[in-house]
Amino acid sequence: MPTKKEAWKNNQVASDFLGIRESIPFGKEQVQVMVHMIQQMPHPPQSILDLGCGDGFTGAFLLSLYPEAAGDFVDYSPPMLEKAKERLKNVPHTRVMEANLENTPLPRIVGTTSYDCIVSSYALHHLTHPRKKSIYQEIYNLLNPGGIFINVEHVASSTPEVSHIWDELFIDHIFSYKKDHESEISRETVSNDYLTRPDQYDNILEPVEDQCQWLREIGFQHADIYFKYFEMAVFGGYRKG
Repeated sequence: MPTKKEAWKNNQVASDFLGIRESIPFGKEQVQVMVHMIQQMPHPPQSILDLGCGDGFTGAFLLSLYPEAAGDFVDYSPPMLEKAKERLKNVPHTRVMEANLENTPLPRIVGTTSYDCIVSSYALHHLTHPRKKSIYQEIYNLLNPGGIFINVEHVASSTPEVSHIWDELFIDHIFSYKKDHESEISRETVSNDYLTRPDQYDNILEPVEDQCQWLREIGFQHADIYFKYFEMAVFGGYRKG
């Protein structure tokens, strides 16, 4: 079994997540909110950075909307990066890079490149809280004037009781999804798989309200929670134009 902080380097963990991603509550709506906020920029993005890109889904979707843009994709999971490379093989002006965001500053990864749009999906919660703060500063520094940072993220519940409610709700969503795709599956099996999944040890959750305050202190404009449903949140802000 993968050990703590190594789970996402495991092929099975990556495959298991991709197998249930469509069961994330309001997943499509979270992407819609992200796109809506990007559309408020003064001009369409010409450069996009996807941090913790996984299989490249988020960044590739944005490039389908903005085909003239260049896209950089960063992750530390080899199995996810292989899937990202496959997804992007026919997409021009893209780079796929392997790096550990916990201990590698963004300028060392992307060089002198700056971006109109920086996004992340269910990734930065794997970083320690001090690193979250410092990477938000690095993100701000990499944004062009008027650029946007949008984080579709797993965040902390206010109490253990609310976290339990969320877990049970998510299990219900996964069970409903799997019932439609597998001939025989029980909620008990789904619950056990969810509660014993090895990647949970990579989660370092922080309340979204605190993270928005960090963004404001850095200088992000209009930093806010644009969507929240229990532990699923979309938040971010703009660099002053």
